[in-house]
Amino acid sequence: MAEQDNSSTTASGAEDHYEVDPRKLLALHPRDAEIIFTSQSSYGSSLTADFRENVKALNQVYSAVQRYLQGIYRRPDVFYPQLQDIFKDLQMHKRAISDKIPMPTEEQLQKQCINLAAQNPPFIHVLRELSVSGNNSFTFVSLYVAPTEKHDDKVIVGYRSTIENSMKVLRDRIRRGELGIDYALAFGRVSAASELPVTFGRVDTEMKKIYINEKSFSSITQADLAHLRRVNQEIYKRLYKPLLLQGIKERIFLSISCEDIRKLDFAGSDRVFDIVLFNNAEAIKDRFAALANFLKAGAVGDYWDAASAAALETRLKAHEIDDVQFRVELARAIFKKLSAAADPPPALVLLTVEIMKVGDWMHSHRKDEVKSAEQNEHKYLLERLRKTGLLRYRGSKNFEISEKLLRLILRGRVPAVLGCTEPYATPESILDSTDLHSFENIYLILKDRRLTAKAVDTAVELFEKTEDTHLLHVLENLFGLATRNDNEMKEYIAPAYLDRLRFCLRRAYQKHLPWWTRLYLFLTSSELSEKKVQQIRTE
Repeated sequence: MAEQDNSSTTASGAEDHYEVDPRKLLALHPRDAEIIFTSQSSYGSSLTADFRENVKALNQVYSAVQRYLQGIYRRPDVFYPQLQDIFKDLQMHKRAISDKIPMPTEEQLQKQCINLAAQNPPFIHVLRELSVSGNNSFTFVSLYVAPTEKHDDKVIVGYRSTIENSMKVLRDRIRRGELGIDYALAFGRVSAASELPVTFGRVDTEMKKIYINEKSFSSITQADLAHLRRVNQEIYKRLYKPLLLQGIKERIFLSISCEDIRKLDFAGSDRVFDIVLFNNAEAIKDRFAALANFLKAGAVGDYWDAASAAALETRLKAHEIDDVQFRVELARAIFKKLSAAADPPPALVLLTVEIMKVGDWMHSHRKDEVKSAEQNEHKYLLERLRKTGLLRYRGSKNFEISEKLLRLILRGRVPAVLGCTEPYATPESILDSTDLHSFENIYLILKDRRLTAKAVDTAVELFEKTEDTHLLHVLENLFGLATRNDNEMKEYIAPAYLDRLRFCLRRAYQKHLPWWTRLYLFLTSSELSEKKVQQIRTE
């Protein structure tokens, strides 16, 4: 729908005569509106013929809108009137003054409001705010707004408020997955893919309910249609487009470009628009499954590629591709025949394009989900180790580390974490086929000097009190004393604590020496050499 800025065009320089420039307010100021209602010749040359013919009735409607906006007959916490609010106010006003102008029906009143909104410049604006109906389907409620004497920015604020309120409804519904769309039911009503309402359920289609539809009126004139077009142009510019862009920006909507399809320049490629869906994974999967049901010989007719379908079936059974990839490749084979046709069915083109595009997104999204889950697991483990220090991991319902992450740690592939098994296995021996459950324990610690110092203190204290060497040997393997050089180890363990650990380990290894060697070391106050320690380790 083409955009048209009604507020930027006024009749032949008449804006100079207004008390307040309507372009700044997006509508006429009440004082200027009153002058026009009193005398259209003042600067109302752009008024439509049906406005001039019904000026008194329109003045009454405008006054009813003003009374509500000024708070005279306002409902609590409802700042902008709906049609029924204007209708009730108008009824009371007419009874109070014994007015001879006939009371309009609700449909006539709606047309009068649209007439006021369609003038150039407009007297009022029609806001269309998103709400939730009983069956969770998308509905838009009409609200009416105009500048008031006290708040001349009422229209600007009204549009901002409408966008905020509508976005809140969208966020809540996407978060809860309450989209009110049954794709299986909607698409199941047709058998041929060429008759499929593919755009049903897309954001741009659902959001088109924001426009006021001429079919909602029992009768309509050419003048009414002209007014409706003008009002809907304003709705497009100030509500539909901003809501769509904001939803994409906040990732409430998923927008998938089809520019590459349009560039193929086949018959009907210009009617392939970008796909915009509600960004709810389950809803997208349901929609994909419902559409994919039409990728079969009976539904696509002459565009079915039996050879490609058979080959893909074989690959699917061999687990070379998953079900989503199968559907994508099947759609690609059908699309290839469609793009070569002179006059392909538009619905079938849209169907295959959406299956290809959304299927590729689902495959990519699945990878992103796995990557995100791995990153979250890694982050959680680091936080856990930062709190606990040395961790003996056995696995539990409350705290589970994936085998993939454990293998990476034990192979030394996670830079921030040290890990070792008990009994000890070298990093090179940890294979994909290695059963991690065969180890009694797995020990983990962060490469953090504060935490490694605490672990050394605990091991040394235990050794000095009970001569228990178990924890000393765990730290020996964990820190890599037998395999790493000092410069590397000093990045995560302070030199003093490294020396202290080595001193206690030398004492522990003395137990493995013959009694006469131990006696000699005692009598000479000597210590085991590092070379001898390495020899005992290898033995």
